[in-house]
Amino acid sequence: MNQRLSNFTTLQNIDLDAPLEVELLHFKFDAKQKGVYPSRKDDGVVFRKGSTIDFDTLFGSFYESDWFSYTALENVVLRISVSGEYSATVYRKTSSDDIYVVGRAESNEDEVIYLPFAKSRMLPNVPSRMWLVIEALSDITIHKIAWVTHDEPVQKDVALGVCFATFNRLPYLKRVVNDLLSNEEAFGSVASIILVNQGDQFSLDELVEEKNKSKIEWIKLIEQDNFGGCGGFTRGIIEAMGDEELTHVLLCDDDIVFESHSIIRLTSFIKYCHDDVAVGGQMLDILRPNFLYESGAVLREKTLTPKPLGHQMFLGDPKTLDYLISSSRVDYNGWWYFAFSKKIVERVALPIPCFIRGDDIEYGIRLKKHDIHTVVLPGVVVWHEPFYMKLGGWHYYYEIKNRLILQALHYRRNIRKDLTHITNIFLRDILTCRYYTAKLAILAMEDFLAGPETSMTCDPKKLAEVRLHAEQYGPSLLIGDYIPSEECTPKKRIKLAIWWNIRDIFTFLSNLMGIPNRSQKQCYIRAQRFNMANTRGLKEFIVREMDDETFRMFRRSHKSFVELLVEYIRVRGRLIKAYPSLVSEYQAVAEQYTSLGHWKNILNIKD
Repeated sequence: MNQRLSNFTTLQNIDLDAPLEVELLHFKFDAKQKGVYPSRKDDGVVFRKGSTIDFDTLFGSFYESDWFSYTALENVVLRISVSGEYSATVYRKTSSDDIYVVGRAESNEDEVIYLPFAKSRMLPNVPSRMWLVIEALSDITIHKIAWVTHDEPVQKDVALGVCFATFNRLPYLKRVVNDLLSNEEAFGSVASIILVNQGDQFSLDELVEEKNKSKIEWIKLIEQDNFGGCGGFTRGIIEAMGDEELTHVLLCDDDIVFESHSIIRLTSFIKYCHDDVAVGGQMLDILRPNFLYESGAVLREKTLTPKPLGHQMFLGDPKTLDYLISSSRVDYNGWWYFAFSKKIVERVALPIPCFIRGDDIEYGIRLKKHDIHTVVLPGVVVWHEPFYMKLGGWHYYYEIKNRLILQALHYRRNIRKDLTHITNIFLRDILTCRYYTAKLAILAMEDFLAGPETSMTCDPKKLAEVRLHAEQYGPSLLIGDYIPSEECTPKKRIKLAIWWNIRDIFTFLSNLMGIPNRSQKQCYIRAQRFNMANTRGLKEFIVREMDDETFRMFRRSHKSFVELLVEYIRVRGRLIKAYPSLVSEYQAVAEQYTSLGHWKNILNIKD
C-alpha cells in the first residue's frame, strides 16, 4: 500500500536511537558481514547490505489484542520510512504459538510505505502480537517506523496530569522530572506535573535544570506533612480532580527512570480507550535493565499475597514477549506507573487511608468490583530499583495490617485459614531471629483489632512507633566492625519431608527451652539463603543484604522468642473471636473513609 496517509494518530513509535545496553528491547539485527554495526545519523540509522533488522522485541511488538480489546480502534497501519532497497515482512504470533505472515512489501526508492491491518482480519478470540522484519538488499537508512491509525479518537481532548509523591529524594526526582521536561515529544503528551512533597522543602528553581526553566509554569508543587505514599498520591489525585482542564491522572514513583516513548504510547492508548479501563506500566529491573520485574500482579487465592506476573523474565527472549500476549489483565498494577481517568475516581472514590503498602492493591480490587479493567500494556515501562534489594523492615507492619483490611473490606473468608500463612511466616521469623518482623506482625494485628479509626489512617506518628519497634527488635548494623570476607557454606535441604518436619520441631523446642547455640562470625550468610536450614543451631550470625554492601548481625534471644510467641498466640485468638464483628465495622465505614471530605481532614486541606 504505497499511498499518502494523512490525519493519522501515532500509536507506537519504535526508537531507533536507543541506548546500547537496552538496544535489544527495541530491535535486533544480524549482518552477513561480521562486525558491521549500525551507524547513527541525524536522519536515521544506517544498516549495511545483507543486514536483517528484526523488531521482534518489547518495544517493536504491537500487541494488537490489547489495542483492539480495550479501545475503540478498528484499523492500524504500520508506517515505514526507509531509504534504499529492502523488503519488509510483518509477522503475527498467537497465544497458541502459531506464526503467520500478515504483510509484505518491497521498495528500492526513498518513499514511505503503509501496511494496513484491520481488527476484522484478526483471528477471533485468539490473542496475538505483530512485528516487522526488514531485509536490507542494499545499504539502507531507517528514518522512522511507527504504528499509526486514521481512526478518530474516542477521547480527543485527553489532558494528562502526571503526579509524583516524594519524600527526601530530590536527586531522583530531579532526574525523572528533567528527563520528562527535556523530551519534547514526551512532554507534549503531558498537560501538567503535580509534585507532592512530604519531606524537606525545596523550590522549583532547585529542581528544574536551566535548560527546562521555560516549562516551570507547568509544574505545581505542593508541600504537606508525611502521610506516606498513599497520602501523597491521594493528594495528587485530589489536585487533579480540582483542575478542570485535566481528564486523566498518571501516578509515578519519584525514583523511576522513564522510557520517553512510554508516555506517548500511554496517552495514545488512553485516547482510544473505553471508560472502564485503567492502564498500568511494566516495571523493569534497573539493575538488570533487560529483565522484567513485574507486569502487574494477581492475588494468590489462599493468602491474598501478591504474585507478580512475568517476574524476572528476560525480555530478549521471544518466549517472554509471547507470555505477555495473554497476561495483560491483572488484579492490580503498582503505582510506580498507573493511569486512570477522573471519571473512574468519580465512580469508585479515593484510595483507603493506609499510609503505605497496599493502597494500589485495594484500589485495584475495588476497580474490579466496579467492572473496571486494569490493563498492563506491554511497552509502557519504567525502570525501578527492585524490591529484593531490601531485607525487610518496618514496611512489614503495613503489609500485614493492610492485608487484613483488604480482606475485611472485599472478601468473606475464614480468618483461621488466612491466618495460617501469617502464622507460618511468624514462626519462620522467630526461629531465624527476625524478631523485628514478628513484633511488627503482632502490632499490625493489634491495630487491626482496634478498628478503622486506629488502622485506616495515614498518621506519621504511627510510623515513628513502628520504626522504634523495628529498631528495638532488629539486628545490629555492622559499621567499622570485623566483617567476614567469605560466605558460609550453604546447608543442603533434606528432601524427606518427615525428617525435615522433625528437625523444625526440634529447632522450635530448642529455642523455647533456651538450649545454648554456637556462634558463626567467621563467614556471612547471603540474604538469598537466609533461612532455617542455614541458621539452625546458631546463637549469632551475619547476613549480607542484596546490595552486597550492608551486613547485619542477628542474635538469638530466648527472652524475645518466648515473649513474642505468647503475644502472638494471644492476639491471634482475639482476632479470630472478634473478626465477624470487625468485618461489619470496616465495611460500614468504607464509603466514608474514601470520601473527599474524609481525606481533606486527614491531609489538612482547607476549602
